[in-house]
Amino acid sequence: MVLSRQAMEVAEPIDAKSVLAGGAFNIAFVQYLTGRLEEAGAGLDRVLTLSRAAGDAFYESFALLSQGVFKAWSGDWAAAVPLISEGLRLSRQHNLLGPLMCGSFCQAVALTGKGDYDDALAMFVEGLALTEKAGDEVWHHRLLNSNGWLHLELGDLDTAFDLNRRCAENARKRGDHETIANAEINLGDVAMVKGDPALAREFLDGVHRLVKDPATSEFMRWRYSTRLFASLGELSLTRGDADKAREFADQCLELATRTTARKNLVKGWRLKGEIALHRRQWDEAETALREALKIAEAIGNPTQLWKTHAALGRLYGERKNPDAAWQAYHAARLVIDGIRHRLQNPHLRASLDAAPTIQRVYQLSAPR
Repeated sequence: MVLSRQAMEVAEPIDAKSVLAGGAFNIAFVQYLTGRLEEAGAGLDRVLTLSRAAGDAFYESFALLSQGVFKAWSGDWAAAVPLISEGLRLSRQHNLLGPLMCGSFCQAVALTGKGDYDDALAMFVEGLALTEKAGDEVWHHRLLNSNGWLHLELGDLDTAFDLNRRCAENARKRGDHETIANAEINLGDVAMVKGDPALAREFLDGVHRLVKDPATSEFMRWRYSTRLFASLGELSLTRGDADKAREFADQCLELATRTTARKNLVKGWRLKGEIALHRRQWDEAETALREALKIAEAIGNPTQLWKTHAALGRLYGERKNPDAAWQAYHAARLVIDGIRHRLQNPHLRASLDAAPTIQRVYQLSAPR
């Protein structure tokens, strides 16, 4: 940041707008990486103004992609996709390799969050082919990791595990803390779904040690920590440690609130509801789950939405209210039906249909 500010001080008197745009982008990027999101957002607005005035497509495309990522992180995928699409259009028009690789990743992630899984998968495939051809490891590994997330969302656990394993192994060779963490959180999540809490703990505790290590890079640590705490809380509850689960839920919610990470707010509130359900604190459980549902409905991520409806179904089942339980499971089923209706990839459709959690929702929402 110091060097970028010095460059801007030199560029300002001679109105070198491209240099000003580059310096402003570097500063905003560092602010974003370290969780100073409000400052970064204002900085990107300035980058966009300067780059357009200079006719600098490189920084204009990066600014648009970054603004799109901000929207995606907040759960506003409908706003994220057009911004990223425009950044990608500029990248292609001007043959800008760096923004094009970044944009492939950003668009694939935003489309996955939005629930447009076929389009997201196509973008992952395109991005992986491009980064492999270019010999770029940074974006290639991130694409592997996030492609694994897509497969996890749709119940293809073996592919999800393989993609994230490959990502983590390669990232370790480069010493890339952020990519290691994101991949191994996903590996822990896959292990939990597979019913292997010991393996899940191995991965998640490893990332937790990374988060607490002062030597770990600040690069996006705030961001992967948020989802780590949600996963650690879920694992703790699975192991019967409700107090530890509550501690992790609070950490997840604190970070997610501070950074407007609404998908992780859903996870945090649902976890708090499930902890209260475990303790048979019915009213507290319903309050937390209703908060999770409100946010899930606002952002529209299909997975978080159906999982929250299903959690409410479990609550009402425990409270001996079969009508309310059936209605909640039926609402979860309608979300899953929407995924199935849009999903064209036959392998992913088969994985979704075969997932035990999905089958359970269908059993509990069957016509009575």
